[in-house]
Amino acid sequence: MGLGSGLSGHSRTLNDDLVVAPHGCGALPGFAIPVCAGGRKSMNWPNGELHGRLGLLLLAGVFLILQAVFVPAEQAHAQQLDTPPNTLDQKTGPAGIWRDLRRGKPARETRPFTPPVQAIQIEGEEWRKVRNEWIRPIGGGVLLFAFGGIILFALFVRRVPIEGGRSGRPVSRFTRYQRAVHWFTASVFILLAISGLILLFGRTILIPIIGKSAFAAVASAAKQGHNLFGPVFIVALLLLLPAFFRHNRPFWQDLAWLARGGFLSRREPPSGKFNGGEKLWYWLLTVFGLIIAGSGIFLDFPAIAPALVYLQFSHILHAVAAVVLITFAIGHAYLGSAGVEGVLEGMTTGCVDENWARQHHPLWLEELEAKGEKTARGCPRAVDPDGGDVPAAREAAEEAAS
Repeated sequence: MGLGSGLSGHSRTLNDDLVVAPHGCGALPGFAIPVCAGGRKSMNWPNGELHGRLGLLLLAGVFLILQAVFVPAEQAHAQQLDTPPNTLDQKTGPAGIWRDLRRGKPARETRPFTPPVQAIQIEGEEWRKVRNEWIRPIGGGVLLFAFGGIILFALFVRRVPIEGGRSGRPVSRFTRYQRAVHWFTASVFILLAISGLILLFGRTILIPIIGKSAFAAVASAAKQGHNLFGPVFIVALLLLLPAFFRHNRPFWQDLAWLARGGFLSRREPPSGKFNGGEKLWYWLLTVFGLIIAGSGIFLDFPAIAPALVYLQFSHILHAVAAVVLITFAIGHAYLGSAGVEGVLEGMTTGCVDENWARQHHPLWLEELEAKGEKTARGCPRAVDPDGGDVPAAREAAEEAAS
């Protein structure tokens, strides 16, 4: 049937290629290009659809050209990399691939333009191994050694007495502010030490005693408390260190005090307001306390860490520094209370007995006497906590009565 017979006003299809409209024009299927009788094309493009289709064809052509140019170049570049496109052991099947991934070997994705990536962060496994195989057993052994040392001290040395007994003449040693920041820091430190030890050793020690369910509740409370009081410890530390800095500057006489065994020697080496042991504790608290504070900030606020490895390293530093401080804090607490007579009242009342000062800190007492600063202002009346007589206090009372 010819094209002319299609002009009767009814639409029909010729050879399935051309749709003829009543006005003598048609359209190729899938395109918006009108074709009129006699092979003429109508230049009335409807709504710019022709431009859109041509743009898509042009974009597809550009993409094919870019792919043809850059993909071979990228594949050639991959062959020049130190890590080949596939570094995994495929000879042993999935088991070999999984072994290589767990060892941290990089693998290349199947997509182009992607560098080799580390599928598994093996540093996490290394951190777990250091924590469980090094910090736990060694740290636990160090803490047990500290407790054992205190038990031996209590059994054989018992208590270092004041030579000649109490004089009854008090000497001011610590200000009210110094005592306040000391007990504030000590209280926060004890809370953090207990909660930290639960988190570090609780799984091994507490689960066999109280069971997994109870330990889960205890560990959760310890974790929340540890995170809460961690920033408080930083504030306390920043208040404590400047308050005691002046008299904790190291001198050569402090090394002599440590070398000769301090108050355990037959004749205690002379020292200033703080002896070598006290200064050692101060500087340990300064160094390891700041390490705990800095690492604790990362652990409390992990979003500020640039990468996960920073958190893992911070946790190791945090745990090691905490074990060191807790170990020395155990000795400091015992010697500062039950181990040495007359020392605790310096931190409770702010004053010590003159004979105690002359026995343990003679250079400090001589300095006070030379400056005329030896005073009992703010000190309570001389009372022997052991219930014995205080000769000087009794004589002063008798003189006042007469």
